[in-house]
Amino acid sequence: IGNLASDRITLGVIAGLVLGKTFGVFGATMLAIKLRIGERPAGTSIRQLFGLSIVAGVGFTVALFVASLSFESAAATDSAKVGILLGS
Repeated sequence: IGNLASDRITLGVIAGLVLGKTFGVFGATMLAIKLRIGERPAGTSIRQLFGLSIVAGVGFTVALFVASLSFESAAATDSAKVGILLGS
C-alpha cells in the first residue's frame, strides 16, 4: 500500500470521494432548499446538513464497480481501489 497511497490516481479518487460527494450532496440540498423544491427538516441546522453530506461520501460499492470498468491496467485499478477504500 505504501506506493499506492501516494499514487496520483489514489489521491484523485480520495479527493473525488471526500470532496466531490460532500460538496455535491450539500450543494444539491442547499439548491433544493433555495428553489423551494424541498425544505430543511425542522430543528436542523445548515451545519448538521453539511455533516450529513460528509457521511454520504462513505459509500464505496458503486465506486469500486466503476473503477473496475474505468481502467485498463490492473495497477491503475488497484490504485483506484486503494483510493476508494481510504477515501471512504
